[in-house]
Amino acid sequence: SAPIMLDAVRSGEDQELMKLPYATAKEQAVLKFEKMYLEGLMKECDGNISAAARKANMDRTNFNRLLKKYVGVVEGEGGEDQQHAV
Repeated sequence: SAPIMLDAVRSGEDQELMKLPYATAKEQAVLKFEKMYLEGLMKECDGNISAAARKANMDRTNFNRLLKKYVGVVEGEGGEDQQHAV
């Protein structure tokens, strides 16, 4: 089997993850990725939830649910997309 290759230099954040049990480190890394991905996608789509959901290849309901978890953006009354401060 091929050896596992690790970068010689890790960021401080990566080093902190390495101190955690695997499952905990993985969960934190996934949460960080999801938040970064959603924030970037919403910025790219000028806050339009429908456009961002399409770009993420997700249905709008599930995308909105995930979005609420991280960035304080909620779907307004009448299907409008609205951004609220976190």
